[in-house]
Amino acid sequence: MPLEKKTLPEPSLLSVLWLALRRIARLPLWAWQSLNQGGWSVRRAAVLMLTIPLLMSWQIINWCFILLDELLLPGWRKTPLSKPWFIVGIPRSGTTFLQRSLAKDRAFTTTPLWEALLAPALSQKYLLWGLAWCLAPLWRKLRGVKLPFLKQMSAIHELGLQEAEEDFLFLLPMNACFILVALLPDCEDLFKLAHFDVALQADEKQRIMVFYRNCIKKHLYFRAHIESHSQLVYLAKNPSLSPAVLSLQGQFPDARFIACLREPEKTLPSQISSLKPAFGLSGYYPSPEFVESCIVMLHFYYQHLNQVLARQPNAVFVAMSTLKNDLYRFVTQTYKHFSCEMSSDSRAALCELAQSSSNYRSEHRYKLSDFGLSEQQVKARFEEVWPITQM
Repeated sequence: MPLEKKTLPEPSLLSVLWLALRRIARLPLWAWQSLNQGGWSVRRAAVLMLTIPLLMSWQIINWCFILLDELLLPGWRKTPLSKPWFIVGIPRSGTTFLQRSLAKDRAFTTTPLWEALLAPALSQKYLLWGLAWCLAPLWRKLRGVKLPFLKQMSAIHELGLQEAEEDFLFLLPMNACFILVALLPDCEDLFKLAHFDVALQADEKQRIMVFYRNCIKKHLYFRAHIESHSQLVYLAKNPSLSPAVLSLQGQFPDARFIACLREPEKTLPSQISSLKPAFGLSGYYPSPEFVESCIVMLHFYYQHLNQVLARQPNAVFVAMSTLKNDLYRFVTQTYKHFSCEMSSDSRAALCELAQSSSNYRSEHRYKLSDFGLSEQQVKARFEEVWPITQM
């Protein structure tokens, strides 16, 4: 049965804040539940006792700056937001590569890690931008330094404060960012976000989506001022928002979607393995219950993307193998499909990327057997939703 889009009145900032505070207040309970379900250890308990108060404090600080925006910089609300592009799809399916490839086109603007993680508020963006300008010599010396955790992550997902990144990090002040599963892997409430369109109440979904939309508008306002370019198209990459594509369509009715896909038997071990560096900090090892939650989550991703985006004129599907072996043709056809023009400089940059992508070999190594699964088991679990015929 097709899912329906429900239109609700625009929520006030105070109602969004109230929801955020209620969700933030649940964090200690979520930590307790995750410890009970995932197994106690002194190391895990110590990590959570340290990180949960810090996270809650950071979320409250973010909200102080968000409220400050309303007093000092209310002009952001008039910022136009037209025809954004959303890269969604299955995790570990080439979404980051596609985002950073498209971001070479100067017609797009996309969110760097520093902005998504450290500056959801407009006032924070200006503050950090000013500090970065003042401390530029020191920053140039430090930006090449990588902590051991980041060195482990580099083989899985290249991180950098200036690199284009998933802007679902904007949702941390709402305590509605699925990345928290790396800290609380056995939290049932967090896995509701992995079934966003069907698991959350309508008013809760709308408030989260309005907050996300406002963060995007603040990004556009900021970029228009520092780059003197007011006609930028917003580009986002969020596999974790695949379960929210219906809500995204409701909030951004003229949006374009690119859904990246990959075989379940390759996606599942890659996704769980990608969390190992974060899990290693707390001494957590993926439990059978966590693996099962990931299987159910990914099954919904495939099903929901097909149900909502298939045969939609504003959406295209692409296999990871196509991004690797035929990037130039796919991107140029996508521009044409969305009635967009590509500059000659963008074509040249894309051609260079396409040549290098065909020779790329990931250093990330993983096996299904590491998680007690076989290829036959995974294929059987996903046979109802894979392959997606609309690719």
